[in-house]
Amino acid sequence: MPNHTEKSLLPLAGMMVGLLVGLVLGVAAIFYLEINSLLDQVCLVGISLLSFQLFGSTLGSAIGKG
Repeated sequence: MPNHTEKSLLPLAGMMVGLLVGLVLGVAAIFYLEINSLLDQVCLVGISLLSFQLFGSTLGSAIGKG
């Protein structure tokens, strides 16, 4: 029976990959949508960072448990 108390680095790696993907997509969306307002730009990058970070860490955690 496997020991589930060992820490896996997959959730952390997934989170870091998610942060990078979210940053790239957020900046690309700013240029694609031609957003001029600084507040809108910050909010767009922030929401993409947080959503992809959550997705990446969830995916890494699910893979780490399997």
